Amino acid sequence: MLYYQQAIFVDAGFGQFASSAAVIIGAAKLVATLVTVVTVDKFGRRPLLLIGIVMMLAALGLLASAFAVGSPDPADPSRLRLPAGWPPTVVFALVLYVCGYQVGFGPIAWLIISEVFPLRTRTRALSLAVVANFGFNLLMSFTLELLQDAFDALVPGFGQTLLFSLYAALCVVSLVFVVVCVPETKGKTLEQIEEMFTR
Repeated sequence: MLYYQQAIFVDAGFGQFASSAAVIIGAAKLVATLVTVVTVDKFGRRPLLLIGIVMMLAALGLLASAFAVGSPDPADPSRLRLPAGWPPTVVFALVLYVCGYQVGFGPIAWLIISEVFPLRTRTRALSLAVVANFGFNLLMSFTLELLQDAFDALVPGFGQTLLFSLYAALCVVSLVFVVVCVPETKGKTLEQIEEMFTR
């Protein structure tokens, strides 16, 4: 999402405004990160992670809806023409997505992995977590266009709608995982956190 935001704006029919919209996204990312840094010890890791995932899920739902109601632009059939009111919705959805990511997965995932591993295995476990994080990051980045093309071949004109719907489904899986498996570590020492996993 973050790597392809300009392409999403162009596909949504923003044309030259796409680069300006990317600046808006960058500013939103900065503000959301600052808010998270200031509030993480007040609200806790788990609640911020859940809030962030819900924001991302809502944003992906909006994006899937926007591309579902779009129609090919007669001047350039490879681009969509969104009905009145939807282009600002796309900007809002991407801002919401970026803010959700920066409230949740962006900083909180790194914070949690630095806290939950036992001291005796922390170095190796952190290394594996970092490799897994960046590995899946690369996988998602490299498969975005392939998935969109595959969905377009399956249901012509709805590749992006199905792609954003798939990502929304992954957000639901993440939400369930956090609710079931991720502990709250706010205010606990590393020793207390380790005890939580050895009971």
